[in-house]
This record gives sequence, structure tokens and C-alpha cells, in this order.
Amino acid sequence: MAPAAAAKSIVIDAEGDSTMRGTVQHADGTYEYTANSSPANLQLLLQKANGTSVTVVNSGVGGSTVANVLNGVARYTKPWKDALPTNSASIVIANWAINDSNPIVNESTTVFENDLIYWIQITQAAGKAIVLEEPQPVCNASFAALPQYVAIVNKVATQLNLPLVKQYDYIQSLADWQSYLGSDCTHPADDRLYQIKAQREYDVIEPLVAKMMGVQPAPRPAPLIFSIDAEGDSTFYGTQIINGVTSRTQNNTPALLQKLFGSRVAVLNNAKGGATLTQSINGTAPRYSVPFASRLPTISPSIVLSNFGINDAEGGDEDSYRNGLRSWISTVRTTGAIPVLEEPNPVCDATHPKLDTFVGILRSVATEQNVVLIAQYDYIKSLPNWHSMLTDCVHPSDVLYQIKAQREYTALTPLIATLQK
Repeated sequence: MAPAAAAKSIVIDAEGDSTMRGTVQHADGTYEYTANSSPANLQLLLQKANGTSVTVVNSGVGGSTVANVLNGVARYTKPWKDALPTNSASIVIANWAINDSNPIVNESTTVFENDLIYWIQITQAAGKAIVLEEPQPVCNASFAALPQYVAIVNKVATQLNLPLVKQYDYIQSLADWQSYLGSDCTHPADDRLYQIKAQREYDVIEPLVAKMMGVQPAPRPAPLIFSIDAEGDSTFYGTQIINGVTSRTQNNTPALLQKLFGSRVAVLNNAKGGATLTQSINGTAPRYSVPFASRLPTISPSIVLSNFGINDAEGGDEDSYRNGLRSWISTVRTTGAIPVLEEPNPVCDATHPKLDTFVGILRSVATEQNVVLIAQYDYIKSLPNWHSMLTDCVHPSDVLYQIKAQREYTALTPLIATLQK
């Protein structure tokens, strides 16, 4: 019997600006590239439908325009026509227009249209399929002309008979859509919008991939229906301290939990290094800019996961912690979300002698308030040589983050199943 033919490899190149690259603006005004960008989530969706032979390359460049990529200027190293011979993609997604519409760029709609058409022509000449994508809407006055540039994208897609991912009007139709953006009114505030955009990209691109692979298009996966807000300290954020050097691992528990749940759930990592429960509730600077009760409605999660305790136990007041937990639970329930408490991992340094006591308080409040509790503390202590799973006697190694994420997944899955009913 002849061996089965290997699945055809399909590479998709996602070109665009910072909203393609995955920039998020956190509540404190800082920026970061999220691991859950729309290209990353698109890859998850496509691989679930077609296997791992489909990959999506994130080529988004912050601040870019079509003219930048054509001419190889700003953050591009060579003109697009010179970069194409080494580009292995079969499909190229184009998502520009936001920066092009900014008056300081001085790019009229006519120039934008001509540049976009030229980019399409030389990309098609290189044998690649083109998918145009509308940008997300923004509420920043600097981009007041953006609707005119979105209209150009639609016009070009129609004239050249190209697939088009419609994002602009759909996102504007979402209730309180501005809440999906950070305070700059331009970049997403978290991963939710990137999840939504990826789903809409998938609906257009998956049939193209299936055709290239010679298979029937896959059924549309269930849509994203809720999000989990992960609140906590540095052991949630993903901090590691190795040989005195502080870094953040991409294998933090919220990121791993996202991978376990897949694209139908957005896990938002809103943890802050050094944070305590009291600081979160009160919105204490510099870690927070607004109180938890004011911040939570702008996130609108279905589940809120709390992992505080380590910093609270470092000289904190027991009664304040107990009452803070009650207040935190009440705030979450007031918004209609489900509160979930999680025990911190154990530590082996001498600055947290009261951690056992604070874990006990956490357990008693969870029972008192009938809240789901994710038990981590004693379980991790039961593992052989558990101290070796901490990078500095406080912060987890990747192995321990993976263990914690798996236990979160096991505890949260029944809640998600309930929400789906």
C-alpha cells in the first residue's frame, strides 16, 4: 500500500499595523504585545479545522502604512517587491488604513487607493492569494477620516473581486464597543477584540485554505461567547526571577489556560506584579489607576479569577484580607460575573511566614460565600521536591505554571459548561 500523502503546507502572512501585530493598552496606560493576537488565534482556529500544516505568520508592524511596506521604510528593512521572493506564504492578509488616515501621514484617499492597488498587483504577480481586511473602528479623533479609508478598502475589494474580512461596521454594532479599546481609543484594551477579529478572519480564510488543500471547508466553530478576567499578583502575571534577573514567561497560567480552552474563551491577564487584594480593590497607584469596582464593568467578563495572597501575607492584616475578599466577591457578583478564588502557590522564602494563615482565610471565605475555590497550595506542597519548581523561592518555573493552569482548567470547565447551556 502506498503511503498516505502528506497534508499540503499552507502559510498565511498577516500584514498590517499594530492592531495586526497584537498591541494592547492596559488600564494603567502601558502597552504590550499580546500572545493572543488575531493572527495567533486565527492559527488556532485553522489548525483545529485543518491540522498543523496550516501556519499564520504575524508580520504586523506598529505605526505602518501601505506606503511604508511598499517602499521598505520606517520599520521595514526592504521594499515589498524585494521582500516577496523570500516570502513563502500562499495567502497574504492586508490590514492597513488606520495610520494611513492620520493627517500627519499626509496620505490622501487617492494615494492610499493607488498604493493599495499596486501592493495587490505585485503580490498577486508573486503567485499569492490576497485577502483584504477592514481595520477595527477607533474613537481617537486623530483618525476621524478613517471611515473614508475603510470605504476605499471595500471599493478595491469589490473592483478586484477579492475576499474581504468585514470588521469595521460589525465591531461598531457591538454594545459599548469603545470599551474594547484602551484609553488611547485606538488599541484593544485586552484580548477580547483580537478574539472577535480572528473569528471573522477565519470565516473568510478557511474556505480558501480548504480549497488549496483539496478538502471540504470545515464547519464554523462555535463563536467566542465569554471571557475570563485573571486578577492577581506576579505569580499570575508570569514573573520569574532567575539568577537575580527578572523576566516574564509567555507560559504564564492565563496564557496556558487560553491555550487549553481555545478560541471560544478569551482569558485576560490583568495581574500586576507586587499587587495585593486591597490595592486592587482601591485602585492604588502605581499598579492600578482606578478601583476594581470601576474597572470591572469596562471588561465585562463572565468569570473573574482571583489569585492574591502572597503579597497580602507579607505583613498584611488578616481581618482586612478577609473583608477584602468578601468585598471583592460582592463586586464581581454585582456585575453579573461569576467569582472564582484561587489559592496561591506555596513559597519557601522567609518573608511570608503568615501565608499558611492567609490561605486558611481564603478557604474559609470561599466556603462562607459559596465560591468555587481552586486548590493549589497543599497540592503543590505534596509534589516531590516542590521547592525546585520555584525560580527564586516565590515565582513559579514554567513547569509549575503548567501545573497550576491545568488545575485551573479542571476547575473552570464545569462553570463554562454551565454558561454554555
